Amino acid sequence: MLKKYLLAGLGFLSYISPSQAQNKLSPDAGHYLLTRSVRPVRSGGEQRVNAYLCLEKEADFTKLCSLGVSVNLNLGDILTVQVPADSLEALSRLPFVRYVQMSVPVRPMMDKAREAAGADLVASGKGLDRSYTGEGVVVGVIDGGFDYTHPAFFDSEGKTLRIRRVWEQSYTGGTPPEGFAYGAEFDSPSLILAAGGDVSTNSHGTHVTGIAAGASLGNGWQGVAADADIVLVSMGELAENSANISDAIAYIYRYAESVGKPCVINMSLGTQIGPHDGTSVFDRVADRLQGPGRLLVGSSGNFGHEKIHVSRTFSGAEAAPLRTFFDFKQKPTTINYGGQVDVWGEKDLKYDIQAVVVSTSSGQVIASSPVMDASAAGGSTEVFELTKNSKGQILISTEVNPLNGKPHTLLTLNVTNLRSGYAAGLVVTPRSAGTLHAWADDVYVRFTDAGVEGWQDGDSDCSIAEIGGTGDGIISVGAYTTRNAYTPAGSTREETTGEVMGAAATFSGRGPRPDGRVKPDIAAPGTMIASAVSSHDATLTSLPMAGAVERDGKAYPYAYMQGTSMAAPFVAGVLATWLQAAPELDPSAVRGILSSSAVRDEFTGTLSGEGNGTWGRGKMDAYEGLKCVLRETGISAPLSSSALPPVLRYDGQFLRILFPGDATASSLSVSLHDLSGRVLFSTAVPAVAGSECTIPAGGLPDGCYLLQVGSRSYKFRK
Repeated sequence: MLKKYLLAGLGFLSYISPSQAQNKLSPDAGHYLLTRSVRPVRSGGEQRVNAYLCLEKEADFTKLCSLGVSVNLNLGDILTVQVPADSLEALSRLPFVRYVQMSVPVRPMMDKAREAAGADLVASGKGLDRSYTGEGVVVGVIDGGFDYTHPAFFDSEGKTLRIRRVWEQSYTGGTPPEGFAYGAEFDSPSLILAAGGDVSTNSHGTHVTGIAAGASLGNGWQGVAADADIVLVSMGELAENSANISDAIAYIYRYAESVGKPCVINMSLGTQIGPHDGTSVFDRVADRLQGPGRLLVGSSGNFGHEKIHVSRTFSGAEAAPLRTFFDFKQKPTTINYGGQVDVWGEKDLKYDIQAVVVSTSSGQVIASSPVMDASAAGGSTEVFELTKNSKGQILISTEVNPLNGKPHTLLTLNVTNLRSGYAAGLVVTPRSAGTLHAWADDVYVRFTDAGVEGWQDGDSDCSIAEIGGTGDGIISVGAYTTRNAYTPAGSTREETTGEVMGAAATFSGRGPRPDGRVKPDIAAPGTMIASAVSSHDATLTSLPMAGAVERDGKAYPYAYMQGTSMAAPFVAGVLATWLQAAPELDPSAVRGILSSSAVRDEFTGTLSGEGNGTWGRGKMDAYEGLKCVLRETGISAPLSSSALPPVLRYDGQFLRILFPGDATASSLSVSLHDLSGRVLFSTAVPAVAGSECTIPAGGLPDGCYLLQVGSRSYKFRK
């Protein structure tokens, strides 16, 4: 059965005094309190919100419980919690609470792709000791729009469901996973198949999961890690937020640990709200959760061609202000324009900020908010009421963020009418030297100069998104083009996208981060990728279909989609095959392998070190990367075809290696390894025709081992 979810709206219907916004509440938490409206709540209960709690010292859980706080993830000095909305302010006043960070909303961001990135060679095992398809690895996906019944998520014979667990975070009709206070877990094939899917209004999660781990069904649309186990966390209609994602990461890793398997998680989600430098609470939590055998992949965002960013480096207090206008993407007069703008200065910058309404014909400011000192201790909040030639409010909250020491301003826009010839914007006036960056959410608003002299246009620099793009440990993925033309199923007309084959996709979010660190880490195929989509999706007619497969008399669809949302799961699938070879791979090792194996061609140009903000280290090469993994872990190397292989036999006590009469090498190194890469035996022997090398193996535990003979690798099962 499919579930229906209650989604939260945003309105300016009930107010509290701006003085009530505590300086330990993040600006978005303060805005939430200022903009609370009467909304549907779960199961008739109280309105609860998800948040991070940053603590000065160990929490007094008795006091937290007295405020109705439910703790989901406990990392010592950082908790993810659910808290009654009415308790937010009281929570911020507790002496051991350092900061209350409201979760920020997030949004969603194979045939030709597999060949272009070498994934077909990995799956076939060409030149390797075996094929690599993600067997024994858990692929986690955090998304929405899942079809649990799709044949892509069974084994290749269609018998066994590979989805091991599902957590629907927005569903109230079941039992939450152990240790969490919300949602419902489905922990058996019968429960998962009975649930069917999460929502009936999108296919994003199905498509993403199909790219990472879709089964090989003979239709050319298989995922990269076609034999991996799958764990799904559904965020419903993607109305949930960053704290939920942190909980989801912990949940998936816990499952993988419980079954003793390595894990890679994909997050094709993002937001432009945040510092973009790896210091957000989400990025800090993500970094702590990753480690050996725990990898996290995210999309860089689809903002590479949008004017969502402005920045300015001020020489000092005498420098000219930064002035820019809000460019609302939707302008019907019957609904709110909406949107958010997030402004971050570097640590020592001091600046004043105000919102204004300007006549674009004369450049005259006709209305303005009070000037606010964004670097003042304690922060402040203003509600700017628009009255002249416009209607609505702009909420402005300032703080010096306690987690990174940076001056920060959040503007929430609720403009219901703005007459032609007038524009709303912001003015930032420096009070010291330093650099400032501002991001618009791009869902509702961008930046523009509106053709007015002295006002700054937006750009797409530093457009890489939070959640999937900015964390230190997260493998952030940009997109390049492997398909720019396709023919939808049932049509004879070829459609084109305008993208250039081999080039970076125009939409792919670009780095670097404001602190100079290169992001994304790698680029992967992301244009018009064919993958599974949900059979429950009532909006499928809006997608270009690729075809379908039948199971039990029902057609299960495949469709084309594009975005960094598609590039990220491609990399997640590749990393699953690498984890199959080396289960202890950690994020640092992965980056080293990417640096050694990525493709650099006429499109990427010359790249050094971590690369650049478009390509990262270059284009993903699954095959060369796997060979690096095998070499660096000491397990094996590519096979050589220059000579016949030796003859191997095991007599119960010794593994015997007989070299054939036409062996070409004069001497060979011989070594035996366990699957972690540990060397159990090593020697060098003359490769004389008819000679034999014996390895004592009788005392080894039963299991699978890898034998390296010169440049060749063999699997030995005892």
